[in-house]
Amino acid sequence: MNRFAVVAFAVAGFLLLDQTSGRAAEKVTLIHSVPQLTSLFSFGSSIPIEMGFWKEEGLDVEALPAPGAAAAIQLVVGGRATAAIANPSSEMISVQKGSTIKFYYSAQRGDIFGVGLPEGSGLSALADLKGKSIGVTSFASGGTIYAKGLLSEAGLSENDYTLVEIGVGARAAAALKSNQVQALSMYDEAYAQLAQVGLRMSKIIRDPRAKNYISGSIVVQNEDLQKRRAMLIGLARGLSLIHI
Repeated sequence: MNRFAVVAFAVAGFLLLDQTSGRAAEKVTLIHSVPQLTSLFSFGSSIPIEMGFWKEEGLDVEALPAPGAAAAIQLVVGGRATAAIANPSSEMISVQKGSTIKFYYSAQRGDIFGVGLPEGSGLSALADLKGKSIGVTSFASGGTIYAKGLLSEAGLSENDYTLVEIGVGARAAAALKSNQVQALSMYDEAYAQLAQVGLRMSKIIRDPRAKNYISGSIVVQNEDLQKRRAMLIGLARGLSLIHI
């Protein structure tokens, strides 16, 4: 190859690189199924953004919270968000109601939910919750579905107890201290936050069948699996790099 050909090849390469780098990043709104984006959920928010993983995929991702999985999924269904990280059970319920959505990548595994019985409450089993009020972070949370399932397994109908929406953090702590609720159905970080202020659980009852549960999965519109396939692969790849 002569010197002219080498220079021409180099110039073409620089022009292509400049065109690629100058291309506008594709906007993506990613919703998490929690009311606050804390460090526990940084795998799908601050880390891939700060490390530039999504930028390398040509994506400009904005990660936002939602009260719970049902609320997060509804934003996708309504076209107000590109994708949501939610538990598959909420996605399946949404599909049963006619939504055209799918989850295509699991970002988290393991059972994060459980029904918590506070220390000093005298409660020791799910059957003890008959006539009690149980706090949930949100009625749109997977923890609400989880509680209903566990309590049904224990022989309690929905008329035997009351679910109360209490949020997380200080609001949840106040509800427990004031005896507005006598037990909880929350996720692992919410329990850790309460423990930090002295409100510990004597027992957190979980469904043993859920130990290999697929929890945080990316939910999208069916049509985007074809129309925006490259974007969805890039979105998942940015998350997967956190787990390597």
